[in-house]
Amino acid sequence: MEPPLNNTKFNLDVSGIVGFLGGGEAISAMESMHFYKYRKWLSWYNSPGSYDIAKHYGRLARSRIWDGIYPGPNEEPAELLGLDGEQGPPYRGVVSGTTLNDTGHVGYVFAQYCRNAKATPSQYSSDPIFTTQTTDDQGPKPQQRKRKTKVMNVVVVDFDNVEDNDDSVEKGSHLTLDSKEFPFWSVAVASIPISLNIAYCILCGFYTEWYAFGVILYGILCNGIACYFIGSTEIYLTHTIPSPHSPPGNGILACKSDTLIVCRGSERAINHVVKAKFVVRYGKEGDDQTYHMIGFSAMSLTIQFIAQLFLIPLSGLFGQIMFLSTLAISWIYNAYLSSIDKGRLQQQLLERHLFGDDSNNMTKLELPTRTSAVVFAMLCGLPDLRGDPDANVECAKGIMCHLLPTDTKVWGRWHYSVCSKVRDLSERHSSGSVRPTSEPFRFTEDACQGFDGKDKSLLCDLLEDARGGYESYCQFLDSARHTPNSNSQSGSGSSLLHTYV
Repeated sequence: MEPPLNNTKFNLDVSGIVGFLGGGEAISAMESMHFYKYRKWLSWYNSPGSYDIAKHYGRLARSRIWDGIYPGPNEEPAELLGLDGEQGPPYRGVVSGTTLNDTGHVGYVFAQYCRNAKATPSQYSSDPIFTTQTTDDQGPKPQQRKRKTKVMNVVVVDFDNVEDNDDSVEKGSHLTLDSKEFPFWSVAVASIPISLNIAYCILCGFYTEWYAFGVILYGILCNGIACYFIGSTEIYLTHTIPSPHSPPGNGILACKSDTLIVCRGSERAINHVVKAKFVVRYGKEGDDQTYHMIGFSAMSLTIQFIAQLFLIPLSGLFGQIMFLSTLAISWIYNAYLSSIDKGRLQQQLLERHLFGDDSNNMTKLELPTRTSAVVFAMLCGLPDLRGDPDANVECAKGIMCHLLPTDTKVWGRWHYSVCSKVRDLSERHSSGSVRPTSEPFRFTEDACQGFDGKDKSLLCDLLEDARGGYESYCQFLDSARHTPNSNSQSGSGSSLLHTYV
């Protein structure tokens, strides 16, 4: 049968561009395959950008031959697949005093997860916010003038239930998304480009457009095989193993300028975030067979690009239209896959490992000032206010100096006053006192002695923020006390609440 448009003299000479268009979308689409168990089976279509795909993923192959064909550094699979390379927020240990300027890619993903969580305004945020205060015999008294600084979010995360399965590479934890995360409609969407590519390939054979038929069929096979091997990965979370005699790993992540993340638990558990990294492995450990197959797949994509250069111009107009149609359909599908938020997929992967189905391990409060947020974070980070008062004061001082590193006299007095309150709380709770002689974190006139004018007003503002941070801490403990299945740290905090509220 004679194919349509066979007698026309018009020729679509697309041989010079078909191998380059759509490469970025195709590479981005492949970066989400390793998150899902079945996605590697759904790429049987003639994808555009074969040259860019081969050049990008050919660097995964590890041998002198492949290094010669696809020159460049042999990057780690995690970095090439977007699971490494970001800088995480700095971390400060409450007890150990450990300071990390960069918590790596896992810390970055965890910080983004915490930033996306919904915040609950604290009671102190709901109260009127003041700019100036006066003092009398009863302590600082706010005036009815509005005061507002940058709103801060504090996220308190408990890692008590985080465990290692110790069944994987380098004693790491094997990560995977549940099959329910891959909905059936995704398979239905993937079937559209696959079925249309196959249909157009059959049409080319039916109308004897054998050059276009061969190029389309070869492109379908090359892309499907390449995606299968590139997507055949195992993702692990590895971290350093601390000494079993290490102190509690409680610490604070300072995420940009508007969020503080308080991590509570053992040092081994918290290392899942602050000293961890994603590791991507192909095949069994020490087996390079899969890497060689990726190299052959990249070579086949390069051959596909060359075949398109020489064979498509030899095809008739109908075959060229069919070929371009498969590329257009595949490009649209790749663009759809590229729109998937890979960062969110990484957050879901980490969330399932850290918390499972338990949503009670994280609390996020919104506070009106950074000073109140630091006091709240400091109190939440202290492992046990019933412990040694001197140790608690040192921990509190280290955290406040790290998060509010100001050397002025006003701030020096503020640090001293807050540390005195921390000592008072710790001593009273250690002695078993049922009721304190004065309200906790209610400062007297002595706290402002030696200051006047603007310095005195500023100090009063800061002391009022410290009181607000303590009230937010009480609110947090009260919420934890009424939360079913609260963890052990929240339970001990509830006893403190009964003592001081």
